[in-house]
Amino acid sequence: MIVLSSLINKYKQFVFFLFVGGSSALVDIGSLYLFNKILLWNNELSISLAFILGLVFNYFSHTYFTFQNKASVGNLIKYLILVLLNYVNTIVLMYLLTEFLDIDIIVAKVITLPIIAVTTFFVSKIWVYKN
Repeated sequence: MIVLSSLINKYKQFVFFLFVGGSSALVDIGSLYLFNKILLWNNELSISLAFILGLVFNYFSHTYFTFQNKASVGNLIKYLILVLLNYVNTIVLMYLLTEFLDIDIIVAKVITLPIIAVTTFFVSKIWVYKN
């Protein structure tokens, strides 16, 4: 138990990062369910609004809790650039894994998620929220 507590303290910011990421996914999926299954909005609108809500939640949660920073136009722009780069990197990695290594698309996604998460953490720490 002491070892676990020591590890959590040492990697507290990364643990927060993972928690916020999971929470953002819940916001995205929960709002998608609300919009699409309860309010009966069309798929495109539901997906788009859920994605935006998850993105906004993710930005503010990482800004204030994970990296203990203030929201600004500068770090918002950097954050959005990082989101775009993550999207492109995901597409490229998924393509390489599925087309060249013949890995199932779901397995490929499971492989890419931790890669994107770890790189996102470090890029956020050294670039997006650099003090």
